[in-house]
Amino acid sequence: MLSSENSHVFQVPFTAFVVTFNEKRHLRECLYSLAGCNQLVVIDLGSSDGSIDIALESGAQVIHRKRVPIVEQVRKESIAYARNDWMIFLDPDEIFPAAAIPDLLSTIGATPSLGMIKLPWQFYFKGKPLHCTIWGRDNVKPAVVHKERIAFSSAVHRGLSILPGYSALAFPREDRYVIKHYWVESYGELFEKHLRYLKHEGLARFRHGERFSFHRLVKEPLSALKYNLFHYHGLRGGVLGVFLSAFYASYVFLSLCSLWRYERESLFISSDNCKE
Repeated sequence: MLSSENSHVFQVPFTAFVVTFNEKRHLRECLYSLAGCNQLVVIDLGSSDGSIDIALESGAQVIHRKRVPIVEQVRKESIAYARNDWMIFLDPDEIFPAAAIPDLLSTIGATPSLGMIKLPWQFYFKGKPLHCTIWGRDNVKPAVVHKERIAFSSAVHRGLSILPGYSALAFPREDRYVIKHYWVESYGELFEKHLRYLKHEGLARFRHGERFSFHRLVKEPLSALKYNLFHYHGLRGGVLGVFLSAFYASYVFLSLCSLWRYERESLFISSDNCKE
């Protein structure tokens, strides 16, 4: 349990959720940044690296769940454990800006229709902040949400959306509001993570209303490469910036291929059902 001296920064009715699977590297610091939340929940997907011990030492409620490939499939279920209306969602490699809590509380109190607060999101590559490519631009994360005013998607990279009648607000990009995201620690981790995502991109894109075309297969990866190299300053990032620009363009290409495969498989299944 974190001492009261360390957790006095804020004691407010927030429920914080962290989903983890063998990600103890930053977990202690992650949970420490959430120490003053009224409720801290770690949903563990079968860790064997000591993550559970760290969670228990931090005073978190640990929920054991069968492993799933993407965290979006867990978050909707997590609402059932929330004792509070306002929730914080954090990855185990992210550090929450505790200094932002007073402004979060005052914003929530002053905005009755508020359903979501987005905070600036700084990605780190191998321990260093990224300032180039799509991962190094001025990203924001919908980290603080009201459980009855948002909708969850189980699709990869789709996450949360605000329900009609409610508003979302983004905090300015100031150091006291920034969520630090220790995104990738090695090139191997980069490839492993995105190969896992690609298995779900076809379904996610299809449900999002996208449809495959060879025109898109050519245009979108080239556009992604151009934007990352020039608009998002990949060229200024040197070898790493050029590599990540090419990597992202390749990911866009392969995710469209995933959409194409999903459409073909769905068509075959539909045809077989019609024959029956």
